Amino acid sequence: MIDLELGMYPIIISPNIGKPILLNLKDYEQSAQFPIKNLSFKALIIASKAHSTQTILEHFHQNLFVQPILKESGDFEKRRGNLIDLHLVQIEKIKKLDFRDQQVLEEENCIVWDINNSVFQFDDVFGKRKELYRINLEIRDILKIEKILKEVSRDFLLFDIVHDVPNLTENKVNYHSIAIFNKDWNDFSFIHATDFHI
Repeated sequence: MIDLELGMYPIIISPNIGKPILLNLKDYEQSAQFPIKNLSFKALIIASKAHSTQTILEHFHQNLFVQPILKESGDFEKRRGNLIDLHLVQIEKIKKLDFRDQQVLEEENCIVWDINNSVFQFDDVFGKRKELYRINLEIRDILKIEKILKEVSRDFLLFDIVHDVPNLTENKVNYHSIAIFNKDWNDFSFIHATDFHI
């Protein structure tokens, strides 16, 4: 496992296993005149102050992928499918990440805990990385995703984000960070339980 306190390369911190992104192919179906060919979503990157925007773009050029999880059990590598290119199309520096203005569901006996801001209160969680960036990512081959879903006879799959970090022997992986569906939301139930083994 990669030690995130070491190294200076930028890393994707969201989406991740605790906060996956949900993408539905039905939302991207061909409209009357303008077919949409790319699945797009936003992500967060943390980088060192020494990195310029251009340097960050270079760190993610042609070495960022999604990888489908095709089977629930068996050898780790054999459960996963082939890597699919993921493209960084836009980047913007975030001056301050603040979720306090977000609407929160009102529940009794519930404590709202802003995990994103509380993580940054501890020194060196991400090593010398302190600068946040919001990026737009694209999966440019929806047909490949649809084909994989048909091959495994499912209407949803989990995907990892895989970053082949230059000069490292091991990939940086955001496990189970993307869920891609091909469903009508009218008959959809979602149960999200993360890290209950802790």
